[in-house]
Amino acid sequence: LVENNDIGYNLMDGLVVTWQSRDVTVRHNCMHHHVLWGHPDNMQVYRDVTGLRIEENLLLCGGQSIMMEETEDGVIRGNTFIGSGANMVILGHGNSNRYAISRNTFALPGYSCMSLSGDEYDITDNICFAGQGSCVYGVRGVEGYHGDRNLLYHSDRCESAQVMSTDTGWHRDFDVARKSTGQDADSLYAAPQLVNAPVASGVIDSGHLADCTRETIYVRGGTELFLQGDIVEVNYDGVARRVTKIEDATITLDPPLPERPMSSSLIAVWGDNEDLRLDLRPSKSSPARTMSQAATAIGSTIDVQAYLQGDFNGDGHRDRRATPKEVE
Repeated sequence: LVENNDIGYNLMDGLVVTWQSRDVTVRHNCMHHHVLWGHPDNMQVYRDVTGLRIEENLLLCGGQSIMMEETEDGVIRGNTFIGSGANMVILGHGNSNRYAISRNTFALPGYSCMSLSGDEYDITDNICFAGQGSCVYGVRGVEGYHGDRNLLYHSDRCESAQVMSTDTGWHRDFDVARKSTGQDADSLYAAPQLVNAPVASGVIDSGHLADCTRETIYVRGGTELFLQGDIVEVNYDGVARRVTKIEDATITLDPPLPERPMSSSLIAVWGDNEDLRLDLRPSKSSPARTMSQAATAIGSTIDVQAYLQGDFNGDGHRDRRATPKEVE
């Protein structure tokens, strides 16, 4: 059991479950800010892992939220995933099979919310908010996909985005995608209307790091999701910066970054909202509030601000131990 931990700011991966691990539960942890060197992820799972349960964790700001390989018969339930540089949760390498994925909230990945390369996935009651135009997730080549009561969306600022890839192609029309799979009869493509969340996302272009300054940064894939005057947050650092200029593939920020970016950092686009306190639970007007089979809310119930303070059970008291003074 791995429980009640704050795992952050490491130079490499945050939490690793590996080498024939069996029956491991990872719950009530805050894994965050693994965006430094060596292609870091908030969590990695590999080398023959079975019976893994990843439940009710906050995974914030990582190169990838979870990278998986050679793992089977697991559960990913009740987690909130926010911000990744690449694909968010990767059941990868064609050998990560038989996972039940339910009641999670996936928000603002660099590419897709989930990358599925194995077989037999049961995906239900999730909120998937891409925040940009990449495919929300794909089931192309996947055998044994079952999905329903999921809420998928990109951003109000995306005019024409890839929703899902299936064996019949890459689809911008969600109705066409679900006809292709025969799944997701009660799933929706609609704005999730979360309590307090960015409106879109971007990533600093790693191919132009040498051209970035503290004030002006290059955005991977261009700046079409940005507006002059937007409030943005870089690497979820809690600092509101305004976009003062947009030119080609660059945005100019005020105030400047504390130092020139040295890695592919994440950009959360808050629009005109200066309140950067993340709360990704469905608001009262959200269609997600009644989408479950019991007509209750789908997605994660995690209080992000409480988790960031080390309160994992919502009683107002910190559950994790105090941060050592030398790393405070």
